[in-house]
Amino acid sequence: SNDAEKIRLAIQGAMRNPAQANNVKAMHLDLWSSASSTWIEPQELKACVDTSLTIDQMHGYPCWIGLDTASHRDLASMVILFTKDIDGKKHYYAFAKNYQPEAQVNRPENTHLQKWAAEGHLTVTHGASIEFERIESDALEWLTRYRVQEICFDESHGGLGLVQRLNAATGVTQVATPQQIMVVSPAMREIESAVGDGRFHYDGDPIITWCFSNILTSVTGNGLYRMPSKEHPENKIDTAMAIFFATYRALLSTPIAKKKSVY
Repeated sequence: SNDAEKIRLAIQGAMRNPAQANNVKAMHLDLWSSASSTWIEPQELKACVDTSLTIDQMHGYPCWIGLDTASHRDLASMVILFTKDIDGKKHYYAFAKNYQPEAQVNRPENTHLQKWAAEGHLTVTHGASIEFERIESDALEWLTRYRVQEICFDESHGGLGLVQRLNAATGVTQVATPQQIMVVSPAMREIESAVGDGRFHYDGDPIITWCFSNILTSVTGNGLYRMPSKEHPENKIDTAMAIFFATYRALLSTPIAKKKSVY
């Protein structure tokens, strides 16, 4: 039922998007593979970096906070995702704060984490577990300065108490965004499209780059992405998951009236 042009276009699409490769091999080339593939090509993601971009440039634009605090002893990520309409298209601007306890950062095999901490990309908390008070303090700063529409989090992975306190302090809506395919796949599709169209922007934060590059996935027969995975436990994807939570809600939500800033 397929013609040569359809197969050619499918192969071209798989070359641009590695996550589609296994599906194209099985459907069009009779080659079976169960392995997941890298989600986004590094060169495409590199084109999204704008080193002149700062969070203060985004004052007045609607934004969503995504939280991934899955472990008290591992990487915790908080992302603020701004949206801006340019020529009728939605652009996304991501900024991240990442946290890890010093007991993990100081392990000999984690020289990359030590480097990012020295450069200011990673906040190192005291002891062997994450200090949620530090995340709460940083979130409160964002909530008072920017037009945060919602705080998005996965309540099954911790952080519920933190989000409830933020809601009580600021009144910003808290929304549970479970790590399920019907939530994550649409967000991945939107970010993939935004990356390809030049509508996703970030300041080159190496932890965002690292987490995106660690994502392995594949496409199901109905076109959905399977849930993100990683090749090794040490290959973290937490910051990417926080971006997906925020993206999903940004896709569904209509910005509320502009909040008064303390500045």
